[in-house]
Amino acid sequence: MHNITAPMHEPTKLAMKYLIDRLICPDCHSQIYIDDKESLSCKKCHRIFQEKDSILNLLPSEKGEHGEIEERDILGGFVAYLVDKGGVHAYTFTGLWFDIGSIDVYKSLQQTLETKRL
Repeated sequence: MHNITAPMHEPTKLAMKYLIDRLICPDCHSQIYIDDKESLSCKKCHRIFQEKDSILNLLPSEKGEHGEIEERDILGGFVAYLVDKGGVHAYTFTGLWFDIGSIDVYKSLQQTLETKRL
């Protein structure tokens, strides 16, 4: 990607800031900003916008069969974001684990647990 923060004339800086301040993520509709690595990133879902052949891809991510964004975890690419930033750690958990990825799964689990308590 071109260096967005490279030295430039003041009118060019103002124009660039004006444009970047108005960019929104096509996936979650949050603001796009310049991250620590001088890439354009989404503040909410942490999508990093890639450039191909000097063209920035601001198109929505591909949707899966059930409407979810493919190749992303439930937190909207949070694990990929952490990998990119160099801060991923793991812990082996041996207890009971419920992976709640949707409101339907949550409600089903809540119902099951309430039934077992009675």
